[in-house]
Amino acid sequence: MELARGFSLDCVLDALLKKDKDQLACFVERRYIDRFFSPIEELHRLSISQVVLPKDTPGWGEPIRPFGFAVISLCCLFIECFESYRRGIPTTSHQDWKKISKDYPPIPKTFTEPAGAAFEDVFKKFFSDYTANFDALDGDDFYKNIRCGLLHQAQTRNGWVIKVHHPDESESSRTTKVLDQKKQIVYRDAFVFQLKLVFMDYVAGLHNSTCPEWENVISKIWWIA
Repeated sequence: MELARGFSLDCVLDALLKKDKDQLACFVERRYIDRFFSPIEELHRLSISQVVLPKDTPGWGEPIRPFGFAVISLCCLFIECFESYRRGIPTTSHQDWKKISKDYPPIPKTFTEPAGAAFEDVFKKFFSDYTANFDALDGDDFYKNIRCGLLHQAQTRNGWVIKVHHPDESESSRTTKVLDQKKQIVYRDAFVFQLKLVFMDYVAGLHNSTCPEWENVISKIWWIA
């Protein structure tokens, strides 16, 4: 059984027992590149191969860029998963917490089930910590109008819009503008770029043996294994 490409269950358990931080950091990177960023890249590849707009229509000659909702939905799932690593929350299931002390080996650190409110501020905490990456995007706005809108109604709420990139940027240029707060626009390509940048910086930090978040990371990996 593989928990990530190239990482068997036995391999991960062995790394946990040895506290092999380099191996565990590589496991985290491989697991979530494959689960989130590779699918996003595939959607990107498919989107730029679509039929172009007819001549004499606005934006004609440029490829139609679908899959914005799918891409940002994957980003939302990633953020929730990423925060569970940062906080050391093994699972968000109340039923799972009932099993932890009864049916599974001891958790690597003393940890009690967080209250429901601890899960409600995931996006507020994430965007507060990474405000420079996401143009000071408000986590509450994102959670209510994008994350919950996409999850529950498959649409954004209250006038929020997802677009490919800022009109001053092209597909071939490096996308940097994540947000137009006044117009309530999130630019998908820049959002993905910054999200992957945050993740890769985080993984790089995990290779540091003095990383203060390691006990939290181990708690999450322990539950997966």
